[in-house]
Amino acid sequence: MRIRNGLLIKAGPGGALAASDRWRSLAIGSRLLVLAMFLGSCAAPDTQHYIVISTREQKLALLDRGKLMGIYPVSTSKFGLGDWRGSRFTPLGQLQIAEKI
Repeated sequence: MRIRNGLLIKAGPGGALAASDRWRSLAIGSRLLVLAMFLGSCAAPDTQHYIVISTREQKLALLDRGKLMGIYPVSTSKFGLGDWRGSRFTPLGQLQIAEKI
């Protein structure tokens, strides 16, 4: 039994890690995992695909580099068109998708 970096180290049979070393390894591993997940989400935005919505026709057009890929039915707000917060209106203008849910 000895103390290293403020941790009590107990070497078991065959030099197995003590509980304190396992917890330390787990803490370092989880920090690395969180860092990897954060860096993986730093991808460049997709500028090749666009979605155009016609509120009058209730249709969505998917474009890939300007080429029409498909047209799909959509449903916009029954409260009408508008942009103010809390209005429940369908917002107008050019918008960007923040995240997939």
